[in-house]
This record gives sequence, structure tokens and C-alpha cells, in this order.
Amino acid sequence: LVKEGHIVLLLDESIDEYCIGKLRTYKRHRLVDVTKEDFDFKSEDKDENFSTIKKLYRRFTKHLKKSLGDKVTKVIISKKLTNSPAIVTTEKTSYNANMERISRYQALSDNVVTNVMKAKKVLELNPYHPIIYNR
Repeated sequence: LVKEGHIVLLLDESIDEYCIGKLRTYKRHRLVDVTKEDFDFKSEDKDENFSTIKKLYRRFTKHLKKSLGDKVTKVIISKKLTNSPAIVTTEKTSYNANMERISRYQALSDNVVTNVMKAKKVLELNPYHPIIYNR
């Protein structure tokens, strides 16, 4: 993200989750959660053949999903990674990992609430990283 010229804020306090969830823009700057699967910073599409790349990895992603079982909801090929081979994100409509952690440690939390607030994890793979890319 920094390579693309974006400003990155690390918000690691519990209150940040609530505040930023309500605040979508600040002085014409759009605030987005990079831990969500649908995160897209609207950079130029540098790879016109991305749909072809996704098709090439379809069997591999299905195999990984089957191997990981309930630990992830899906395995996808991602455009957002440049240096890392993979990242675990959450679904767009799911709570993120920080909210899951907050709900788990609340004083009146019970197992039913904790299970409902579990983050639905998505494994995103970088098709260009040497660990993933194999020819």
C-alpha cells in the first residue's frame, strides 16, 4: 500500500474498531479496512489476464480449501499482495479478527455470542510469489 502512495494507519486499540467503523472518510480521505476480503485500493489493473490466472489456480485453491476444512470459508487468488505469499483476511460481512478478540474477552461474553461473532476467515494467495508460483 505504501508503494502505491497510500497512507496506512495502524489502529490497534479496542476503541478504534468502533470509531473507525462509523467514520468512513476523513478530510476527503476514504478509510478502508485492509483486513477485509473485498478490500480494493482502486489501483490501476496491471494484469489483464488475472481471470486466466485465477482459472489456472482453481484446482489448487479447491484442494487447499478441502485440506483446511472449517478453518477458512474460502481460498482465493488475490491481487493485493506483492511481497507475501498469503494473507488471512475476513469476509466483507464478517467481524474482523480484532472484533472477535474484543467479544471473546468481554466480561459477560458467553460461548453462543462468541461463536456468532467469530471471524469468517479467507485465505488469499499471491499467484506471483515463488512459494505459490510453480512452473
